Amino acid sequence: MSVNRVRLNECPKLPKSEKNEDKVETLVTKLNENDAIKEVLEQKYYEQVAVLPIKWKKPGRHYLTQQESREHLQQLLDIKKELSDISDIFRARFNYHVEEIFEISDEPQGVRKELRRRVDDLIDTYGESDSLIIIVYGGHGVNTRTSKEYWRTKYESDNVWAASTNADGGRVNWSRIQERLEDADCDTLMIIDCCYSGSAVTRGVPNTTNEVLAAVGPDAPSYFGTHAYSRAIKSKLSDMKIPFTAQQLHEALLDESRQKPISQHADTPLAIPDHGFAGESRKRSIHFKELPRNGEHTISENMLQLQLSTPSRRLTMSIEVELDTLDDIVESADEWEEWFIKRNPPTNVLNVRFYIRQGLLLKIKREKINRKNKQLSREKQQLIREKQRLSRSCENRGPLRIFVVPEDVTFEE
Repeated sequence: MSVNRVRLNECPKLPKSEKNEDKVETLVTKLNENDAIKEVLEQKYYEQVAVLPIKWKKPGRHYLTQQESREHLQQLLDIKKELSDISDIFRARFNYHVEEIFEISDEPQGVRKELRRRVDDLIDTYGESDSLIIIVYGGHGVNTRTSKEYWRTKYESDNVWAASTNADGGRVNWSRIQERLEDADCDTLMIIDCCYSGSAVTRGVPNTTNEVLAAVGPDAPSYFGTHAYSRAIKSKLSDMKIPFTAQQLHEALLDESRQKPISQHADTPLAIPDHGFAGESRKRSIHFKELPRNGEHTISENMLQLQLSTPSRRLTMSIEVELDTLDDIVESADEWEEWFIKRNPPTNVLNVRFYIRQGLLLKIKREKINRKNKQLSREKQQLIREKQRLSRSCENRGPLRIFVVPEDVTFEE
């Protein structure tokens, strides 16, 4: 008799199809446990939204030439108009509360303290967890990576705002004030239209969303006038279908910049919009949605989640994804994550779960068994109730008596 011997350190080779299924199942497990995808699906709408537009005041001192002064005053007028138009859109289309334009003093001292107090007041009023604060800045910025004032200091990568391109103008380190917003309980969106505005994408905490829409990256200049980032923002806020996310707004701006590249000189970098989150911020893009008008009612986020999570109201659908190769499929989990994060799901999607074919069939089978068990349970409960009803009926009739009557006895009416 022949005996097949298998060494202990040898594993029987699985059929190729089983190996492939294991790979897909590993990917599916990774995607189901992916926190970033779960965050994107946690759609969040706000009970209140406050918008603070910010610009610089007209200089109260003479440090500009006559020509520089004329150009600077025209820029301030253009910025004020763009901020006013954006404010009107936020009020009329989204029903957001918009503060009066805050003008920073063009002074060499005390500027940061002045702006910090204004932001602190805003946080005190609108800093709750169900709120959103939007900062909209129009003005100049400083390249702290090349400026002698900031280079090789702890402020080298900070986002610094400037009253003008003249080094004698007022300056404020926005990154240091931005930290106060990041520490607040509310979500924040910063729309920054100035040179080198991408440097605002730096800091954050993981319990809130701190998102930045920047006119350009951290190393590029931006432009005024017809090419102003604020003007493009205004156009998209007016035209895009509600609801939409800040990520989708950025993509629309990015597409437009690719179709109409902006550069004033051959040796000047193109003005390409930038987008990101501040440091360890949650990667859930902020949603733009109209708030209820007077007399209208809204459902809080918790109530909406409660209703949607009720089994009788939950609906699901399956999407089949066909793969052309299984090479490096487990390693592609990051690409899947990016797909779901960059392309935000429809607003009515509550959750997404991934299955391999066998897992989906097993889920369907379990659901059928659960439905059958629920039906049997309902029938059982119905029988129990019927038995209880009959028992109560007998009790109401009094004790049951048996009479024995002789055959020759007759009853008269």
